[in-house]
Amino acid sequence: MDIEELAKRAGKAYEEKNYVEAARLFYEGAEAGDGWCQYYMGQCYQYGWGVEKDMSYAAHYYAKSCNNDFNLAWGALGECYLYGLGVEKQVDLAYKYCKYGASLGDPYAMNHLGTMYVNGEGIERNFEEAFKWFKEAVACQNAPRIVYLHLGLLYLNGRGTTADYKLAAENIRIAAERGLTQAKSVLGFCYLHGYGVPKEPARAYGLFVIAAKEGDVEAMFNLGKMYLNGIGVNEKDRDKALYFLEMAKEHGHQKASELYDYVISNSWMGILANKIPEWVMKILS
Repeated sequence: MDIEELAKRAGKAYEEKNYVEAARLFYEGAEAGDGWCQYYMGQCYQYGWGVEKDMSYAAHYYAKSCNNDFNLAWGALGECYLYGLGVEKQVDLAYKYCKYGASLGDPYAMNHLGTMYVNGEGIERNFEEAFKWFKEAVACQNAPRIVYLHLGLLYLNGRGTTADYKLAAENIRIAAERGLTQAKSVLGFCYLHGYGVPKEPARAYGLFVIAAKEGDVEAMFNLGKMYLNGIGVNEKDRDKALYFLEMAKEHGHQKASELYDYVISNSWMGILANKIPEWVMKILS
């Protein structure tokens, strides 16, 4: 079977979610030296498609694909070096590979570059540069859903650009509708406070519930606060508030832990607003 036919069959198996067969064919093509197959073999090892997850093998095949200059491989290998996935963490190499991948039009590489600029990891923090790369990424076909959240957060906080709540909500909504849990939680925050969308606490509550079920800790924390404040729910409920605050606390949320401990040590519902310590009021706001 020639490499073109092999790649075609591998792609078909992948689209049909027959990952075991896809991985077998990708492996055959990868070992024959095809850059496209090498990249997707890396994907199989990164996400456990048809093989056991193994980031060292994923990085190995991404590097092989880079040697064949396959455009998507550079950002994937850069991600490995950025987070130490299967290789020793080296942010200088991560930046180099992602920058090259971005120059080839890879939106994933652009997203990694933007993230590095936001966090100031390996390079000087620069929100303007981050905004530029996130904006360029969403203009590409097949942009990763998380880049819409990243762009939305910059619009929301006015970092690297003028604050624009409407654009913030629009981008965050795209990420949420594509299934990104954190985006659902942030969109709930927008509805809770009316940032770029109508102020609808009940809708915020619904989004927080979905995100909390999917493991978002900030959503758990927000649900606890809503039950303490009686916002977006039928009535104040100390027990439900404690349930969600404890859930967030168990996941390491510091403010949830502080608020949980305070509520436990006080009758709470009987406390007048002017008697609540200022630090607690700041957490609740």
